[in-house]
Formats: sequence, structure tokens, C-alpha cells
Amino acid sequence: MCNTAATIFVIILSSWAIGCGTTTNVAEDGGTPCSASSCQDEAPPESVCREHVAADILDDGCGVFVAGIAAGGDDANPGTKAKPVFSVQYAIDLARRGRGRVFLCSDGFLGNVRLPSGVDLLGGFNCWRWGRADADPLSTLQEIRGSDPIVTVEPASASDTGAADGVSTIANILARSEGSISVLVQSNTVVEILRSEIRTSYGWGGRGGEKWPWPNQAADGPDGQYGGHACSAATVPGGAAAENRCEGGMPSFGGKGGDGMPDGAEDGGTGSPAASNPTSTGRGGRAERENFGCEQGDHGSDGNPGAVGAIGEGIGRITERGWEGGKAGDGERGTPGQGGGGGGGQRGGFALCGVATKGGAGGGSGGAGGCGGRGGRGGGNGHPTIGIVALHAKVTVRDTHIITL
Repeated sequence: MCNTAATIFVIILSSWAIGCGTTTNVAEDGGTPCSASSCQDEAPPESVCREHVAADILDDGCGVFVAGIAAGGDDANPGTKAKPVFSVQYAIDLARRGRGRVFLCSDGFLGNVRLPSGVDLLGGFNCWRWGRADADPLSTLQEIRGSDPIVTVEPASASDTGAADGVSTIANILARSEGSISVLVQSNTVVEILRSEIRTSYGWGGRGGEKWPWPNQAADGPDGQYGGHACSAATVPGGAAAENRCEGGMPSFGGKGGDGMPDGAEDGGTGSPAASNPTSTGRGGRAERENFGCEQGDHGSDGNPGAVGAIGEGIGRITERGWEGGKAGDGERGTPGQGGGGGGGQRGGFALCGVATKGGAGGGSGGAGGCGGRGGRGGGNGHPTIGIVALHAKVTVRDTHIITL
């Protein structure tokens, strides 16, 4: 009886050698038997894959293989042991619609990855034999973007046929993050982290406030315009007011030039916006009188500084995207500079023009002030150092070191 039982057991274990499955669906155990030659490119049944993976025996068709360049990793490859792919994320994208497993050799890999809940990430295998690596039993994931988690476990989509059981296993992985969080487990996911090492570096200081980079310089104001020529009309117009429409809604105007008339003249207009501390800045020049000549307008005053931005509040928060620090408010724009005053007009008449009905020269208008500069950008919160964040998720961690510096 004992011999008979042993014989039956051998037949059951060797069924994959004489027959192979016709589908890669994780819920099925394979199809009808086939000849040895017809099984070369067929995937083994899922039951065989599960049993072999548990014993660290890796078969083509049970998952996607990933290796570095030295071991032949290339994303143009199909992801087999002989022809592994190079990018971990590319392997995950293949596995999520295949058998739901990614096998990593004990090498280092750059890039943040997003893992659907239900796809396994299994590392620490020899890069050529694909057995368990004794010397370096971990595969390293190193991020290249400093603010994102190195591994994000996210809910699987309806098209992720390789994530059918909904439980991810992350095993023999060294996740080395330079950001705030090493592993982020989003809501409605399940993950087991086994025999791994989760590392995050020092927390960062908050970003300091800063000027806006070029080309954010505020627009200069346009020059004023010349007034009309003397004796060219009964009333010779002064230059039209220069205008500078600024972002933020407050414009700047130069003062209009005063008109020249036969027996008198008009003062130049005052530039705007008016100075907060009124002086003679931006005042229009006086027109010519009997006892003195016309005057040019005065320079406008500088605009007022923008208001200080609001102080930062709170300590930041954790979201489905990771860490989001608060920040201080940006400074407000400064006000535009005051436009220059317009020049006064000139008297005409017989003394200047030889006829009594012609006006003198019109005064030139003042130039418009430049627009207010943009306020400085507010600084940000400091960043924490967190190994694993789980948001309404089920996480099991065994035989794993979590190191935060």
C-alpha cells in the first residue's frame, strides 16, 4: 500500500511534464494534455506556479522576470528568464494583465513604481540562474523623483486580470526612498510585506520663500506723447495721457499735456494712481502765464509694496498621493508706479504766431508708471520621514526592517 501511494503521488506531481494549460487565467489549473514539443511556449497551470514559487522555483509563464543591463534586461524582451525586461514598472504593467507576479533579480533598479493590489513583487533572485540569491537576497528599488513614495500600492482596475485575488505580496525588496514616504498603501488595498527592508532618508526642511523666476518682471509704462505744434490750430491739443493696464486691475496713467490757446493755456494733468503720501510727485506742469513760462510735469512716485503673504498654518497632511505640506501665502503684487505729470501748454496769439487766433504749443503728456511687481512665493512646510503609510488598507509586515533617519 505504501508503494502504491507513492506511485500515485509521483504521477500527480509530474502531470505538468506530460500536459500543459491552454490559458494563463489565474483561476484555472490548465487544460488538456499535449506533447512535449507543443508545450514549449505554454504557461504552466496556476496551481503549479503557486507551488513552485512557494519553493523559490521560478518557471517561465508564472510571472515577468526583471534584470539589470548586465544580466540582459531589456524592455524589448518578453520578460522570460532567458530574456528579462529592464524596467520594474513595465514588468508590473505586463503582470497586471498576466499571471500577476514580477520576479526581480538581486540588482538595483531606478524609478518609482505603482503596484496594483493583487500583483506580487518578489525579489532577491540570482540574475542568471533565477534561484534564491544567497549573497544578496534583496532587490533594491531606488527612486529618482525626490518627493514621491518609492512604492505605491493602488487599487486594481477591472482590466487587471492578473490581480484577481486582490492581495499583493512584496518580498525580499529593499525600498530606499529619498522622500518623505517609502511605501504608500492606498485605501481599499491589501498587501503583505515579507523579508524586506524599508528605508527613508532624513526629513527635509521646508522650501524657503523666493522671488518669481524670470520672465516675471512687471511691464514698464509707455512713454508720454508730444503735444501739438504751436500755431497749428486755434486750440493746440496737449499729448494724450499714456496708459498702462496692469495685471491685478489697477492701471497707471501719465498726466495729459496742457492745451495751447491764443490768449491762454492749460495746465498739465497729474499722473495716477495718486501717491499714498501726496507731495508734488506726478503733478502736472503749470501753463504759460503773463509773468512766467510753461513748466514740465513732475516725475511720478514709486508704487507701494505688495502686502505680505499669509503665514503658513498646520503641520501638513497625508493624502492618497502621499505627503502634502502646507505653505505660506504668496505676497501680493505691488501697486503700479504713479504716472508722470503732463507738461503745461503755451500761450499763442499775435506775439507768437503773428495772428491773434492761433494757439501756442500743447504740452507733452507724462509717461505711465510701471506695473507693480509680483509678490514673492511663500515658503513650505518641512517634510517628515515615514517608512510605510497605510490609508484604510490592510497591511501585514513580517521579518522586515523599517528604518527612518
